Amino acid sequence: MSKIEGTQMTEIQQRCNTWGLRFTQVDIRNNEIKTLLAINTGGEETRVLFEDIKKQFPKNQGEPDSIIDLLDETDDIIDDHPVTREQLTQVALRLGHKI
Repeated sequence: MSKIEGTQMTEIQQRCNTWGLRFTQVDIRNNEIKTLLAINTGGEETRVLFEDIKKQFPKNQGEPDSIIDLLDETDDIIDDHPVTREQLTQVALRLGHKI
């Protein structure tokens, strides 16, 4: 394989979307949602990661100020989990990201 072919394959692979998680901040008063972090985490095994997050971090029962979304390869929301801002930050840090 030539270097050009390898480069083209890398570019194609980078354009392919995968399952992921989106970390959002919710402003109920102003009816706004802001994406703080979106990460591609792989294939459907992301569901297992998401379920682990739900088990480790209890659902925020009050008005949500932060939400973690499970996204499929087309960026459709498959599931969501409302958490506190502190929990959102902790999850991101455990995954190696900073919000």
